Amino acid sequence: MTKKVLQFGLLLAILSFSMSAFAQEKPRVQDYPRMGFWSNWSIGADFGYNMQIRSNCPDTYYHGFGGHVFFQKKIHPLWSIRLSLGMPRMNQSDSTGATDNRYGTASVDVLWSIINAFSYNPERKVDLHWLGGFGGAINGRRDNGLGLGTLYFRTGLGLDFFLSEHSTLFIEGILGMNDVPFPTNWVKGGPIQQCNTNIVLGYMYNFGLTKADQELLAQKGALRNDNCDALNDQINDLASELATSKQNERKLENRVNDLENELAMAKKNQNDAANSELQKRIDQMKNDQLTYYALPFSVNYDVNQYTVTDEEQVKLKAIANVMKADSDLKLNIVGFCDATGSDEYNQKLSQKRAENVKNILVKKYGVDGDRLTCDWKGKTVAFGDGQNAINRRVSFYRMID
Repeated sequence: MTKKVLQFGLLLAILSFSMSAFAQEKPRVQDYPRMGFWSNWSIGADFGYNMQIRSNCPDTYYHGFGGHVFFQKKIHPLWSIRLSLGMPRMNQSDSTGATDNRYGTASVDVLWSIINAFSYNPERKVDLHWLGGFGGAINGRRDNGLGLGTLYFRTGLGLDFFLSEHSTLFIEGILGMNDVPFPTNWVKGGPIQQCNTNIVLGYMYNFGLTKADQELLAQKGALRNDNCDALNDQINDLASELATSKQNERKLENRVNDLENELAMAKKNQNDAANSELQKRIDQMKNDQLTYYALPFSVNYDVNQYTVTDEEQVKLKAIANVMKADSDLKLNIVGFCDATGSDEYNQKLSQKRAENVKNILVKKYGVDGDRLTCDWKGKTVAFGDGQNAINRRVSFYRMID
């Protein structure tokens, strides 16, 4: 019996680890927002059957029913952390029918979503996960109370059924090993004393996002809607904007040339009044002809952040593609901040934002660094209300030689 349980446990461990390892070769879930510590916590409980075999009594096994209560934190669609406390067997007997020892455990487990590692779909109703963790176990007998405190390890597979946004029903098959001597006894060659097999049915309630994170998601959605319309067809729309601005630039240059020809004629005729008026008009038009033109979108940031999130990377990819298609295009990358914090701190933060974006375009997307310059404005320039999230941005301006 012991041999069969150990073989089953070994097969379960190999299957779970191999599937999770293969899943790591797949692309990670994209566009998953970073949430605060108090978001996506769950509380739950499970109840099931436990069978335990002792290495020193292979012909005697102990079995019974028990359960756990736990808290679980979803860090990412691929993985979660679970803190559990329970008694896998609360009242049990051995293979001869005699009542014997029971035990309690406290453990920390990591859960890895196998299905999401292959393909993430937030609307999915079923998921398969691997579970692995460790903790402590206390064994006790009815006749002499608490017994030995030991280390406890376990691994297994589970199947989740998402009943609603907040409710999850799950089934788990777990192989556990306890009565593993503490490190002070390892030098004595203490063996693993007990092998446990658990089949449990559980329920979990998810509290969802905090109000602050809900508002942050809504704000990000609004920013994307307001500023990323040109990304519906990323490269074509951006190329169209550039073509239009070039046409306007040529028209302005032609008008300046015409005025300069008129000025030359006025100077030739020594018409000082005409000279002065024409020169003012030319200077004004040259001032209007900005040294750069803004592209139709910006990279946006969370408070006090300068790294580009996965959901904003698509904009840099679009810019890189257009720059590769248009070898004459040069860009000035300008960082901005909201009104939070000191002037000095915001200047450095906006610099980090601009330089980080340039670094990504050069190193990740292969854009020639000589075609990119950086500038940073801190909080000296406000787009609307200085506190608004739209000020946490990096914008792109086309340089005109």
